[in-house]
Order: sequence, then C-alpha cells, then structure tokens
Amino acid sequence: MEIQMEKYEHLRETVAHGNAMLPFMVHSLTNEEMTEERIYVHWHEEMEFLLITEGKATVSVGEQSYEVGEGDFVLIWPDRLHGMTAEPGVRVSFLAIDFAIEFLYSFDNDSLQQKYLEPIRENDIIFIEYYQKDGGWKTQIFNLLTELGEVFSVQKTGYELLIKARLYEILALLYIHAEILTENRQKDRRSEQIRQVMTYLQEHYTSAVTMDELSREFHMSTGHLCRMFKSITGHSITEYLNDYRIRMSTCLLREGELDIGEIAMRVGFNNISYYNKRFRQYMHQTPSQYRKGLCIS
Repeated sequence: MEIQMEKYEHLRETVAHGNAMLPFMVHSLTNEEMTEERIYVHWHEEMEFLLITEGKATVSVGEQSYEVGEGDFVLIWPDRLHGMTAEPGVRVSFLAIDFAIEFLYSFDNDSLQQKYLEPIRENDIIFIEYYQKDGGWKTQIFNLLTELGEVFSVQKTGYELLIKARLYEILALLYIHAEILTENRQKDRRSEQIRQVMTYLQEHYTSAVTMDELSREFHMSTGHLCRMFKSITGHSITEYLNDYRIRMSTCLLREGELDIGEIAMRVGFNNISYYNKRFRQYMHQTPSQYRKGLCIS
C-alpha cells in the first residue's frame, strides 16, 4: 500500500533544510533543564541524522522509541514520522543534520548512484535506525557528523566540498557495517493509519473531537486506537490534540486581535481555565505572559 504523502501536509515540517543549491542543513538546540523539550511527531523529505551531544532524550521513529544518550545517533529515513522528548531536569543538546539524498547524485547516472543512492531514495533498502557509541565504526560516524556540524557552522572556503565528502564517507561506513532491513517501510500499515488520525485531528481541532467519533471514522475500537496512537507518537490522543490546539492558539495570540477567551474557543477549548492550564503546562507561561512577551520583543 503506497502512502500518499500529500494527505499529511499538516505533519510536514516547514523549516527549510537548505536550498536548491545546497540541500543540506544543521539544526542545533540545547534545552533548559527545568523545562520539557518536545519536538512533535513530523516528517520531511530529507534524510536526517539526529545525534545527542549532551544528556539523553527519547527519540521516536515510526513505532519505535529509543533512549538515546550522549554519543549516540539515530538515522531517520525520508518521509518517516519522528519526534523527540527530553524530560524536565534533564539537560540535552543535539544536532539534527538534514540533507536531500539527491545532493550526493552524480552529473550522470553512474554506478555509484545506481548501486548506493537510488536504493535509498526508492526505499529498496533501510538501515537500522539507532546507533549506540561503541568506540568503533559507530563512534567514527558520530565524530564525522559532529564535524559536519562544525564545518557548516563556520562555512570556510570549500565547506561544501567537505560536507559532501563526509556524507559519502558516512554512507560508506553504513553500507560496510550497518544492518540493512529488507522490508519496505512504505508498507507499514500501522504508521499509515496513525498519519491519517493525526491529519484528522489537525483538520478538526476547532471542534469537539470524541473517541467515539475517531473510532467510527477509522473503524477500530477506542482501546486499540488509543494504544496504537500512543505506541507510535509517544503521546495520548488527548495530549496530542490539546497540545496542537495550544500551538494553533499561539498564532492567534501573535495576531493580537482577539481576547484570550475568544482564542480559547476558536481553537477548540470550551473552558478558558482549562485552556490556561494547558497553555502554561506546554509553554511554561500563561497566554497573557506569552502575548506580553511578544509586545516587549
């Protein structure tokens, strides 16, 4: 069953990962220890290496969750649902390195492209996702990824050549050492179903979505749906829906035209006290403080 990616545009990450001339990007982040760091489940067309340079975090890829520590990294295939969570009190720093596999293509369709790059683009092969530091080839890849982050940050003359060279070296190490999974993840029916549920929630977040409604819409019991959603996203349906509503409310707060009570109703909360509670839990400040901070900045 082919996944029609246009159905999941709501989940698609909108942050630019480079440009047509250099389809490569490095994102770095260090969280505050007293707050939870959460990157919600999303997808993008680029391949991604997510490496933890300090602390630890839980990284979800499809239906799998990995406890990733300092020196470990996760390989995320194009179009794969993924997210990350770090608990309060845990300091974590990470790099996310995104690139289009076509960046490594040759001018002509040579043997390198046919043998190593096309199988990745066509999902004919899939490497394992989670790599723990081992003092050997996995650590070697981690160090190369760290170097990529530094090269991209400084951008000295020739940095584009170094980026491409290091990516080739990393892929070579993966082909030589890594386990290859033969199943095609496009046939992952459970992930396909959860993509549909997430899209439905994001299209109907302004109304009162009930579990019975979801159960009827997706032809499965509420218990089975809840368990499957939690196993893939790491969050309950209610958590995901409410947090999505909070994110949507920040857009209205930035516009500054509606009062907070109206905003709460617009995004699907019928109780302003509950909206304030959820907003503070997710944003670590009240809606009023958030709006005031925007005015100050």
